[in-house]
Amino acid sequence: MKPIHGHSPSDANGAKLDVYISSLPSTIDFEPVIPRQRNDEINGCRNERVRAEKYWAWKMLEYGMSRTFGIGMKDVGAKRDAAGKWTGNRFFSISHGGGLIAVAVSSDKVGIDIEVSAEFKRRFSGREERLTEILDAEKGCGLERLLELWTQKEASFKAMEHQEKFIPAKIKIEPEQTLTERRLHESIECCVSVCSPIKESIIFYDCMQKEKSDGKSCCHFH
Repeated sequence: MKPIHGHSPSDANGAKLDVYISSLPSTIDFEPVIPRQRNDEINGCRNERVRAEKYWAWKMLEYGMSRTFGIGMKDVGAKRDAAGKWTGNRFFSISHGGGLIAVAVSSDKVGIDIEVSAEFKRRFSGREERLTEILDAEKGCGLERLLELWTQKEASFKAMEHQEKFIPAKIKIEPEQTLTERRLHESIECCVSVCSPIKESIIFYDCMQKEKSDGKSCCHFH
């Protein structure tokens, strides 16, 4: 994945909030990433799909930092805190699952969550009542609404600076800072929520996977 030089558009006060969405490539050539802490986390993952998602999410972050801010990962100063959240001297958030990856890079605090609709429904089908309790949601709201609430609470948690445990019922959603979209990415239905005080500045970029002549995947953003 080669960085595109130059910066993305921003609003009048210089706020930037770019979201990059990608599916997992069919083939991945694993290379060391920065920092070493993330590299060790990726290599220590026993589930091959999750390992691939963790790696590709970081490569997406690398791409996003270059495209949006014109900097490399060495300048980001990424590190994992006590709550397991990755932070740095730039605001960012990553999410992956079901073969989809979403990365947000921003000039202000941000949290993002992406869920594949079919996988979420498969995981929680028949458990709607319990999930309603976990999310502190209105009774009988259905899996579609629960899916939206889940992503909103995940994104809100990631945007919080001092919240160490993800306890959905205790996380308050701020509607004025939260944007939720249903999207179709390469025929995969998903739900994406972004939480940020500059949500009005958000720009989505879809990464479409293409196969090169050598059979390996490459990315094209639009």
